[in-house]
Amino acid sequence: MAGGTSFGVALALFASSRTFPLSLALVALAGCAMILNNALTNTLLQTLVPDELRGRVMGSIRSSSWDWRRWARSRPAPWLSISGRHGRWRWAA
Repeated sequence: MAGGTSFGVALALFASSRTFPLSLALVALAGCAMILNNALTNTLLQTLVPDELRGRVMGSIRSSSWDWRRWARSRPAPWLSISGRHGRWRWAA
């Protein structure tokens, strides 16, 4: 719970930060909190699931999260493009 909460707080503070050193520290803190959250989730899954089902459960969790990431990365591409000198997002025509 602390990993997920600290990730959200660090990300919100990063979004509102106006200075580069503070932003760098906050994004590093958010990354550490995300790693902590993933490690805690995996530990809970591995300790709560019975031994004979552990491989199947971990495999299904891993494959479903991989499929979601691949799908999420591919969705904005047809509708958004980067243009201009500063690489601003705009709607594709």
